[in-house]
Amino acid sequence: MAQNEASEPSSDKTLFDYLVDRQASFADEPLGDVDATILSYASYLYFDQGTLGRMQPDERIPLPVALCGVTRANLFGPSTLMRIDGETFLTAFLQSSRFMQLEVGHYVDDLAPEQEKQFAAVTFYLPDGSAFVSFRGSDNSLAGWKENFNLSFMDAVPSQLSARAYLEAAARMHAGKLYVGGHSKGGNLAEYAALTCDDSVYQRIVGIYSLDGPGFANQPSKRIGDEGYVARLHKVVPEGSVFGMMMEYRPAGTLRIVRSSGVLFAQHVPSKWLVEENDFVTTDRLTPDADIIAGTVNTWAATYGPEQRELFFNVIFDVLRQGNGVYWSDRDGLDSMLDIAEATAQVPHEMRRTVVEMLLGVASAFGGQTVRRTLDGISGSDGTSED
Repeated sequence: MAQNEASEPSSDKTLFDYLVDRQASFADEPLGDVDATILSYASYLYFDQGTLGRMQPDERIPLPVALCGVTRANLFGPSTLMRIDGETFLTAFLQSSRFMQLEVGHYVDDLAPEQEKQFAAVTFYLPDGSAFVSFRGSDNSLAGWKENFNLSFMDAVPSQLSARAYLEAAARMHAGKLYVGGHSKGGNLAEYAALTCDDSVYQRIVGIYSLDGPGFANQPSKRIGDEGYVARLHKVVPEGSVFGMMMEYRPAGTLRIVRSSGVLFAQHVPSKWLVEENDFVTTDRLTPDADIIAGTVNTWAATYGPEQRELFFNVIFDVLRQGNGVYWSDRDGLDSMLDIAEATAQVPHEMRRTVVEMLLGVASAFGGQTVRRTLDGISGSDGTSED
């Protein structure tokens, strides 16, 4: 039941409580939004060090086997989400008879910094003969985050093309019904794959889950407005969503808004989303702050064309990639917004004003007054702020 966002949530339970409390088999109680969120969350596990990483794409094994024989450090890999609460998630996941009865296969992990690509996916097989294709969101890699921003100016990023190919391959290897889903960028990949896959594959998809995933700069296909697609789409966002509302221009009625215990950007973490019995605790609107931030960011993006957005993000990430770092944790400085702002002084004169204006727009959206003051100084340091 939906609640007004100003009221106190009716439950303080989370995904972890759900894993412990709900032990019924998928054969008895079908997949729902919380289950889809957990399977999307599980795509952040790095299976490559275990048995699953050595298997052929068309092979599958029981999920508990895939989780055995791998250290937790290796399972969590460079995932930011797993570093936050991977221990709690994995402990509850392993105790869940509902999920431990699943099989898993077709694990792919492709990090290609030279292509600005970070793609990973895995397929979970349910007892009813259906399969859940789960796409991983961004990890801690610079390539993954650059690809996130490339979504704002490219018709298709490499991971989107890989997602479509992966879904079509999964369909060839499995004859049953298909679910497709993911969290964050993984949700965008799930939608892109469903929107652009072969018609014969699309007809077999019974559920599409985008969990706080961004929308699209340009519509990938006409399917996005079809009643059949809308009926299958489950776009779930927390009440304070920012990422999931980026480039999201569909009617509010197509979204499901859930209560969250997270603060600001921590709302993006699914483990903060509140659960009551077998479903999320929902509300009928975003928080005022989320509305303002998402609206400001989308207005900022609409103000600048694709070429300007490409210039902006290329400048930022050229700075971040100095020293050949692969992950954010490789950075020895220049990993804060303030450092990036100061690095803008290195941008050629003819490009600097555009970049500074765009950074000022971002700072305004997120309330970065310190960044604004720094940028104002950079912009005016050689007269570039003047007409």
